[in-house]
Amino acid sequence: MTTTDTTESDTDHGPVFVFDVDGTTYETDRPRVTGAELFDITDTDLSVGLVLINEDGTTTTVKVDDEYLLTPKANFKRRPHFRRG
Repeated sequence: MTTTDTTESDTDHGPVFVFDVDGTTYETDRPRVTGAELFDITDTDLSVGLVLINEDGTTTTVKVDDEYLLTPKANFKRRPHFRRG
């Protein structure tokens, strides 16, 4: 799992799924990740926390055991947005 500064082609490993945390875009080859994986990928301490910013503007606290659906890179504008804190 990498940030968008990778030099690998999107076609090298199949579909790419994306999400944002505090304005930084991250990529993975899996359409679903757990909250624990989000913390790990983004190097966010559990004590800081992450929240999902829902389409209607409300927020949901990210729980380590919950799964989160990511967006294919082709739908980049509709990718999930998270923030720390």
